[in-house]
Amino acid sequence: MRETAPNETSLTAIRGDLLYCVDDPARAGTERARVHVPDGLVVTRGGRIVAVGPAAERLGELPAGVEVAHYPGCLVVPGFVDA
Repeated sequence: MRETAPNETSLTAIRGDLLYCVDDPARAGTERARVHVPDGLVVTRGGRIVAVGPAAERLGELPAGVEVAHYPGCLVVPGFVDA
């Protein structure tokens, strides 16, 4: 039986200006494909994104004690891999 490491179940939250795509910009067009959330929150568990959205909505969903790394004025691009 595989034991779960603590970091695989703990939540991490990052708050900042979010920019992410919901479609292929080449196919759907830039305006329809991209989402900009001026004050957003990305929540991860075990290195995987489990929630993204406006901080006003997502902060209330976090369990007590989850630390939020806040980066005001910084762009957070969840899921972006520059390879």
